Amino acid sequence: MTFYNKPIKSRVFLMGFFISISFLTGCESPSSTGTFLAGQTMGTTYHITLAESVTRQIETSLKQEIDARLLEVNDSFSTYINSSEVSQFNNYKGTDWQEKSDEFMTVLAAAQNISAMSDGAYDITVGPLVNLWGFGPGFKKDNVPDDQMVKEALSKVGYKKLMFNPDNNEIKKLQKDLYVDFSSIAKGFGVDAIAELLMAKGYKHYMVEIGGEMRVSGLNPQKVKWRIAVEKP
Repeated sequence: MTFYNKPIKSRVFLMGFFISISFLTGCESPSSTGTFLAGQTMGTTYHITLAESVTRQIETSLKQEIDARLLEVNDSFSTYINSSEVSQFNNYKGTDWQEKSDEFMTVLAAAQNISAMSDGAYDITVGPLVNLWGFGPGFKKDNVPDDQMVKEALSKVGYKKLMFNPDNNEIKKLQKDLYVDFSSIAKGFGVDAIAELLMAKGYKHYMVEIGGEMRVSGLNPQKVKWRIAVEKP
């Protein structure tokens, strides 16, 4: 098994790569200051708060850039888009090497390292089981899968069946029907991608949330530290 040993930014690892948990930011009522952006992505919603107010023109331009960036993330990691990088990999039934983008390889490497550290408790090749239980694209289950169906799906799962070469940005399957599902990690990566976009533009005080995944920096519009609460604990 080949592991990707290049350093991954600590903020990406700590804030971006975890299974979604539902959060609220409603501990402070919005004031007349600040900028609030919202939209849809990855089958869910996103909310972004900037501590500073900006002009309507800047707000419109910024939202367009955010939406475009999230589309790029979707085009890499969404199993609901047939042309995405991950869908192309899943639909290909060969076992030869395939070249992927830098971002794809970064997220894949993080996922595989977490799988190794957790001894397979975390595994992005769990897609066949996700689909079997009706949570994947195009799959609807009215009945609980029987033991034989689960056993068959499990035979297609295993992170060690997925090889990658970070030097050439290549991955390959050791089993032709291997199916990768980035659902547990893609939203977190999207959060980090938007946070980095904001920081590149000079914004230091922000909150980014996508489907419950969250990252904050600096102070909120009331000029105090962000307060995050769990919805209906």
